[in-house]
Amino acid sequence: MKKTGAKVIIIDNLTWIANNARSASVAGILMERLTALKKQYGLSMLILAHTKKRNMSKPIGQNDLGGSKMLFNFMDSSFSIGISARDPQIRFIKQVKVRNDGFTYDENNVMVCHIDKKDKKFLQFITDGYEEESVHLKKLKEADKQMLISQVKMMVAEGKSLRDIATDLGISLATAQRYSKK
Repeated sequence: MKKTGAKVIIIDNLTWIANNARSASVAGILMERLTALKKQYGLSMLILAHTKKRNMSKPIGQNDLGGSKMLFNFMDSSFSIGISARDPQIRFIKQVKVRNDGFTYDENNVMVCHIDKKDKKFLQFITDGYEEESVHLKKLKEADKQMLISQVKMMVAEGKSLRDIATDLGISLATAQRYSKK
């Protein structure tokens, strides 16, 4: 960056440089250092991070980012790319955090795209329009819900913690707690 004068930095991916980002102290130190670099050199940073396994019937939110909540707290803005339950070739882009402006691509107006390989060389998103996020979420049927309840109960019987069960099944901790009592 110093040699080239670059003002845009892309980190792909955050997990690679911060394996222990689940720890709030590690995540906090990393984000403080990145923020200091950003301010010192007038940088724009695009930091890619993978999401944990998530329940595709629920809207994408802040808690879907893998690692510590501290990572999210230091970000100026954040967006997520979801896979449509309607068609696995379709992606939707949703703003999850905006610090200095209003939301444009929230749950009522996600950007809908498909992936195309331009000139048989580079993958790219082609914008197809805008829709509500709910159109792209998996519709949870009663049979699916009952199967999840059974899985939660079985995992509890095996001695797994509710937090681990929630992570493994892509459901919230509150849902895991509720299903464990049914």
